[in-house]
Amino acid sequence: MQAEGAAAVKRVFDKGEPFIPDDIETKTIADSISVGKPRDVIKACKYVKASGGYFISVTDEEILDAIYELSLKTGLFGEPAGATSYAGLKKISANLDKNSKVAIVITGNGLKDVKAIEKFVKLRKVKPDINAVREVIEEYENKI
Repeated sequence: MQAEGAAAVKRVFDKGEPFIPDDIETKTIADSISVGKPRDVIKACKYVKASGGYFISVTDEEILDAIYELSLKTGLFGEPAGATSYAGLKKISANLDKNSKVAIVITGNGLKDVKAIEKFVKLRKVKPDINAVREVIEEYENKI
């Protein structure tokens, strides 16, 4: 799974053998995985091919949607790089057998990169007091 704007390994894999690493310029909101010349590209491509797997990439918009959906449905607030795995799962889910078992790992807390989700939420400061936090939660609950 890679962000579309930083899919160096996927590009190498898609070109086929012999796997020759590229050095690309990257552009993605998922800065933790924004690597234009990743290590072990050849090894990654060889093992994915040997296992019958493949690489996919997801757009920044798909990543943002995944962050938002994860937070609403599960309470998990992942940073863009961490939510990329969920965005990829959503992208391929129609192609999976209904009995498939899938595990994804969401690393990195969304608080590491709050700017990525500013379009979805209105951020505001809350006093570090349990009653102040309860008030905010109650306000939110009354809106839904």
